[in-house]
Amino acid sequence: MLSPLALSCSSSYKEDILCPMVHIEKATAGATYFKDGKGKGLVDKVFAVKITGYKGTCSYDKDHPSTVNMSLNVEFEAELGAAATSRKQSARYFVAIPEFYPAAFAKQVFPLNFTFPERYDRIDYRDEEVNISIPIPEDKSAMDYTIYVGMQLDKDMLKYNRTLK
Repeated sequence: MLSPLALSCSSSYKEDILCPMVHIEKATAGATYFKDGKGKGLVDKVFAVKITGYKGTCSYDKDHPSTVNMSLNVEFEAELGAAATSRKQSARYFVAIPEFYPAAFAKQVFPLNFTFPERYDRIDYRDEEVNISIPIPEDKSAMDYTIYVGMQLDKDMLKYNRTLK
């Protein structure tokens, strides 16, 4: 499991702040896609993708001092499997702040589209910047919130991930 980390943030409105914690759960840190059927072996794998890290910053919004704006770039490693029939693959990942559930902005899902160059079955990829605005009540700070980043999985994929060591 990757540990939650606090990102350093800069601010011109208030004194320097820390960003919310960012956490990548082991169970959702990766996704393995298999060809249709019951097989879950190496010959059945179309491709796999895992989150390898992120970079981010945050700052107070000078027009809305109770809002922290955070920018994240999530990094991935993707690998084609033996069952791949195309060098183009796609997946989805999420960025969530559970404290705000059920509000629509509590979880956002983003598409990933990979094209593996000829003769390369493994690639590293950094997605486009994701921007998040977090309303912070006066009695809280940005550090009181945790942002979760993970692969968007269905039930079978999550079950498979939980069997991995």
